[in-house]
Amino acid sequence: MQKISDVAHEIMDRDGLSQVNFTNKCGLDTVVISRVCNDKYVAMRTIAKISEAFPEFKQFIKYKKCRICGNDFLPGRRTVTCSKECQSKNNKEIKQRNNNKKRKSTITGTNAERYNWSIKNIKKPETNIVQFMSGKSYGDRQREYLLGIQKTQRMEIR
Repeated sequence: MQKISDVAHEIMDRDGLSQVNFTNKCGLDTVVISRVCNDKYVAMRTIAKISEAFPEFKQFIKYKKCRICGNDFLPGRRTVTCSKECQSKNNKEIKQRNNNKKRKSTITGTNAERYNWSIKNIKKPETNIVQFMSGKSYGDRQREYLLGIQKTQRMEIR
């Protein structure tokens, strides 16, 4: 099978066309035809446009079948459908498929039950605040720390 660049050069040599004249006949930009002549990537729609002016390029067009209706169409990037109607039908099918695939949660209950979290029973002091501050149960150092009082500045709490 011939390369697309070889066919382009054959046509230009046969008809005596320069690259600029070739682009004018195709109705495309010179950069696009330069990519064709240098055998770089060219989109299918571009090849179809060239084949309107020069039928020799039709052998390079690769059609895709529409996923919904089965018609042949010129593919674009990531295109799987031929029209907007088919595209909307395809999107609906994909959404329906994804909804059916959604993971069904088998875990029941709250996070606390799932992960064995438990609420800690916070033990309240057995004494009231006055007893605590007077040092009966926790000691003088804790009382001084809570009050922010240094040892030299002690005071009685009643």
